[in-house]
Amino acid sequence: MGAHQHFDGVSMYQNGGQLGVMGTFINKDFIGSITAYAGGYGNEMSVSGYRDDNGNWFAGTAAKAAYNFKPFKNFTIQPNAFIAYNAFGKKSWNSDFGFIGMNSGMLNGINVAPGVNLIYSRDTWSVYLTAQYMFFMNDKIDGKAGNVNLPDVKMDHGYIQYGVGATKVWKDKLAAYGQFNIQNAGINGVGFQVGLQYLFDLNWFNKKSNTANKTDVQKKSAAAKKTNTEQKSEKILNVSNVKKSNDCKTK
Repeated sequence: MGAHQHFDGVSMYQNGGQLGVMGTFINKDFIGSITAYAGGYGNEMSVSGYRDDNGNWFAGTAAKAAYNFKPFKNFTIQPNAFIAYNAFGKKSWNSDFGFIGMNSGMLNGINVAPGVNLIYSRDTWSVYLTAQYMFFMNDKIDGKAGNVNLPDVKMDHGYIQYGVGATKVWKDKLAAYGQFNIQNAGINGVGFQVGLQYLFDLNWFNKKSNTANKTDVQKKSAAAKKTNTEQKSEKILNVSNVKKSNDCKTK
């Protein structure tokens, strides 16, 4: 990921990355997910022709829950709630800009966002309207310029976000999505996301193994007469294999 800011002779680039894990749980109309991540980035800052390089780290965890109410066919009302904790490390700027170095303390923040989605869905596609309010419950950030303590900085308000989105699925494996949203009432801006998702079937090893087992059974059947008990066992095995195959397709 990367970003660039520019204002009145000041320019700054950030480049970095993050790595995390996420699990999703579905039980009938309830959906829950949890994630944890960590990463880092480097800054390149230019002020009036002077340059400074520094880096920082960040980490966090988040959880989200939603429930589907279906008052009409193909229409779903989905209230949801999101909560996250994020931490950003301390930061230092050294004196390429002058004789005074600067630093800021660590930031700990909690975000809470209740929202609702209105979804119209068909077999392979859906469109939806979304709205949520993001609350910030951030710790104060302290800082110094040389040996002088700077006033603490704190963001104690949130913003509302609303938008529209769509999803499309092809043959249960390839999916695409897009969303456009607007932010205001605290932080103003617009944003959009687009993406593709492809599901790989990792059970083809099992399918090959099952095929080999069936071939061996057929050869043995031709060479020797089966007893009633053996025939019943093979039928149970075949039914089990079919059920596993159907379960894999369902997943």
